[in-house]
Amino acid sequence: LSEAVLPLLLKDPASDAPVRIWVPGCATGEEVYSIAMCLLERSAELSRNPSLQIFATDLSEAALTKAREGTYPVNIARDVSAERLRRFFSKQGDRYQINKAIREMCVFARHDLTRDPPYSRMDLISCRNLLIYLEPPLQEVVFATFHYALRPEGFLVVGSAEAAGASSALFATVDEKHKIYCRKAVAGPPRLLSVMRDARPSWAGAEPVARKSAGASEVPREADRMLLARFGPASVVVDENLRVLEFRGDTDPFLDHGHGKASLNLAHLLRKGLLMDLRQVIERARQTDAPVRREGLQVRYRQQLQSVRIEVVPIKGRAAAERCLLILFETEKVQAQASRPPASSSEDNADCKDREIERLGQGLTQSTEYMHALVREHESALEELQSSTEEALSNNEELQSLNEELQTAKEEIQSANEELATLNQELQDRNVQLARSNDDIQHGLDSANALVDTVPLPIVILDSELRVGQANIAFYETFQTTAEQTRHRLWSELGFAQLDHPELPSALKELLFSGTEIKDLEVQVQLPSLGLRLMSVNARRLHPEHGTRERVLLAIEDRTLVKQAEAGREALLALEHEARKQAEAADHLKDQFVATVSHELRGPLTVISGWMNILSAAGKSPAPPTRVKALAAIGRGVAAQGRLISDLLDHSRIVMGKVELERAAINLLTVAES
Repeated sequence: LSEAVLPLLLKDPASDAPVRIWVPGCATGEEVYSIAMCLLERSAELSRNPSLQIFATDLSEAALTKAREGTYPVNIARDVSAERLRRFFSKQGDRYQINKAIREMCVFARHDLTRDPPYSRMDLISCRNLLIYLEPPLQEVVFATFHYALRPEGFLVVGSAEAAGASSALFATVDEKHKIYCRKAVAGPPRLLSVMRDARPSWAGAEPVARKSAGASEVPREADRMLLARFGPASVVVDENLRVLEFRGDTDPFLDHGHGKASLNLAHLLRKGLLMDLRQVIERARQTDAPVRREGLQVRYRQQLQSVRIEVVPIKGRAAAERCLLILFETEKVQAQASRPPASSSEDNADCKDREIERLGQGLTQSTEYMHALVREHESALEELQSSTEEALSNNEELQSLNEELQTAKEEIQSANEELATLNQELQDRNVQLARSNDDIQHGLDSANALVDTVPLPIVILDSELRVGQANIAFYETFQTTAEQTRHRLWSELGFAQLDHPELPSALKELLFSGTEIKDLEVQVQLPSLGLRLMSVNARRLHPEHGTRERVLLAIEDRTLVKQAEAGREALLALEHEARKQAEAADHLKDQFVATVSHELRGPLTVISGWMNILSAAGKSPAPPTRVKALAAIGRGVAAQGRLISDLLDHSRIVMGKVELERAAINLLTVAES
């Protein structure tokens, strides 16, 4: 297309006419914008700056809306070159958008190719992959539409699986491989209306309107044709423009196919002498909508004059909407002069002359009336034409004014579109930020839930009616329950919720209304598996979120072991106090014992020392009585010393036991405190 067709469209540098292109079945606009890009590239290569007009039509409004936006995903980079992306596209987030200049060049509109009037004076029509969905009669309609819409040297491009086919008389092949055709000049009036009238639109796969029965016989129809040909008058069927649609019987005596350009117009086919009268009869038949007959017409056929009777019958019934006419011809030969009997007298000749003069006068009168009618019709047509011209001028002025208003509205819409694009970009940025914020909030909520579930203390959230909304894992494990058994139930309905403290219900209600926090409120609860437990309740009111009511966060701590540890610690302190008192008493007794032992130890030592001195004074040979007495006293002193030493050892053992007892008590107290 870019190498073979577009240079031909841009070959005339002096032409000011715009290059007009029509893309029917444009879908979402890829084909339209591709052709526009090729046109701009080729114009730059040829140093041309033509005015470009591209009309894109489709049946789907949704597809047209997307095509007008001109936005496509980023994966088009696999098919579009980097140079074209840079030159003709702009990056909008994660999508590519056609530049504004190209979008303004293309006009998108809804159009039914098989029903709506076509565009005109087109240089190029690109209709790819649409005709394959139409049956042959409808394809003929579409090709006739394209032929009418193209300029005399216009081009047509169809899909690779499509071809002109039966419409090859309208288009000549330029490139068979790429299915490019050029418009042919066809003799006669445009075929568009007649083809559209004869065709019956139907999509591929649909049942035709009427089909011939496989077993239907052609014998009755052939018999009717033979009877009409033998006994029926010659006739033709014409449309409202006097174009012959059908010939019946032998019409050669009345119609003549002359030399030159072929035509089916009845005015060009009638033999001399019939046109003027036939026009009058046709006009009267149209006015009265009834059959009209005229006799006494003469026509020359094969060097003989024939008397002709014509009758014009309007066709009624279902075909009346097409305003067709049936024209019947009946003939009677005029006898030649040779076959006539000789004139008997001059009076007969005079009568013949009078009749001929009368006939010629009547013909002249009819011709005069017909000429007057033509003049009146011509004057009426001129007046209508002048009125139409004035209306056209007025409409042109109105259209120019409307065009200016539309141009202003277009500029306003473009400005609004730019503002909307900016606003849309801002909204997209806001949406991205909101999405990130939602992700952060969700992440924070997940983290908070995980943190709450990790806390070993039972935690529960109550709503304004003291119904359980949410609780953590420690709550369910402590009270031996599940979320299904607990959530959305009143706090007072739960079996473990009958806490043995009269202030708890009133404290919770006071918390909801005034926000007074509950701190370390000790209550008792009977648990199925742990028995009677002492709990410490702490609660505070949560700030309500948007559209929510007040809630209460309730934290429950099991203080049973702590209380038991505190009681044990007090008992150990009492034991320690008693042990200290006993230790002090023992110290006092010890002091007394040590003093007594010291006194007792001095007595035997004094006796032993005294007798030792006596023995020393007696010399080497003391008297036996003295020696015996001395040894007895010394023995008694030694025995007393031994007893005292044994008592000291027992006292030492008692003291050591007391020290160990004190150490054990201290260790036990330390463990209890921890």
